Amino acid sequence: MGELEFMMEEQELLTYKTLDRDRITPMMIQYLEQKDKWPDAIVMFRLGDFYEMFFDDAVTAAKVLELALTARDCGLEKRAPMCGVPHHAAQSYMQKLVAHGFKVAVCDQMEDPSQAKGIVRRAVTRVLTPGTITDQSGLEDNKNNYLVCIYRMGMQYGLAAADLTTGTFEATQLVTGNTAAKLQNQIARFAPSEMICNESFKKDPCCARIIEQFPVLMSVRPDSDFSSDKIASYLTGPEPDRKKNSRDLWSMDHVQALLYRSAASALLCYLEDTQQSPISHLHNIKVYRL
Repeated sequence: MGELEFMMEEQELLTYKTLDRDRITPMMIQYLEQKDKWPDAIVMFRLGDFYEMFFDDAVTAAKVLELALTARDCGLEKRAPMCGVPHHAAQSYMQKLVAHGFKVAVCDQMEDPSQAKGIVRRAVTRVLTPGTITDQSGLEDNKNNYLVCIYRMGMQYGLAAADLTTGTFEATQLVTGNTAAKLQNQIARFAPSEMICNESFKKDPCCARIIEQFPVLMSVRPDSDFSSDKIASYLTGPEPDRKKNSRDLWSMDHVQALLYRSAASALLCYLEDTQQSPISHLHNIKVYRL
């Protein structure tokens, strides 16, 4: 199929915005319920021996993975765009999507189809992102895989960075001088595979410069993730380390401590969301000063 022919066909495809949800099939409703929870991810939806992708996700994945774009009845006049991969080979396709900068939400069957009454219950069991992938086959040798979180308050910033593969977890704050330039230097130090931030930072002119300099996936997280309470549970470990961490954390004034504690808390929330489980193997947080 030529590029022009493909584009013309794509224009006629159903998208999330053109769906009449009152008329679609129960199975497609189940899919959309999962998609609504992860709107910025490509949802790989387990159907029997395949992981299927639908609508906009299918169009994107078909191009990236070089798959045939087909269609499936969804209860409407037009059929839903669809592409899929065998479940036994899905990992390599997931890694390819992540390598291209996409999030992948893996939606699995949560019960035996032969024993299910009605539609098989399904749920997202993990979310793969460039900064949270842990499969060594999808990572470069001898290179850290950092996820960085940025919290902006005025012209001050909190920054946290974690590498799930090594357990490294660090945080700092930028409160004096040219804080935007310092922030860019710190991001260059970590060379992250992915970044997350609060809404305030997304509106910061510094954000556009950073995305241009470090063209990786950047996601905005809700303000509720930046509650600084979550980080308290990571002040654990051997007694000498615990005392040192507590001294480092609380020796600064409240505003400064709030900056990196908020960034670290949001980073933990994001990891728990994507891994769908508590994060227990990160080392004690290392708070450092510039």
